[in-house]
Amino acid sequence: PKLPIVGSLPFFPPDEKDMYNYLNRRREKFGEWYSFGAPGFSNDIYGTVFVMDDPNEFVKVVRGEGTHPSGIVEYLWPIKAALKECHSALVTTN
Repeated sequence: PKLPIVGSLPFFPPDEKDMYNYLNRRREKFGEWYSFGAPGFSNDIYGTVFVMDDPNEFVKVVRGEGTHPSGIVEYLWPIKAALKECHSALVTTN
């Protein structure tokens, strides 16, 4: 659930210390593709953030970004360069 301005913050457990386990529980509950609200992370009033946990689907997004990506993908260029250098399947084309 998301609310305007505050996103999903009211729904985060107050005692949550381990974000990895929290996100893993979200995946178990909502599946490989879901969204939540994180104010300041997007341009909409809910702060919508999309989470994709299926690596095969994520590869499609990375490959489809084109030569001039926008958004958070822009900050992935150092990672992409390192993956390209080690010939990772994430950045190779068919």
